Amino acid sequence: MQPGSKLLAIGDGLSYKTSPQITCNGTFISLGTADSNNYITVPDNLRNASSIGKGLWVVSSAARAVAT
Repeated sequence: MQPGSKLLAIGDGLSYKTSPQITCNGTFISLGTADSNNYITVPDNLRNASSIGKGLWVVSSAARAVAT
């Protein structure tokens, strides 16, 4: 994943079968930096107060995991 990228998990979150999910069956390398964070998240319309408890919109900066 190149610096400054945003990876979106697509899904409506209405059931476990249609919830946003990212599966990596191997090595995932994120090249985010402190100045150019990478984000793994869901689309903006799913990040709202009504979905906060569903665990859909936790935004994590991959730059914390692998900084170059």
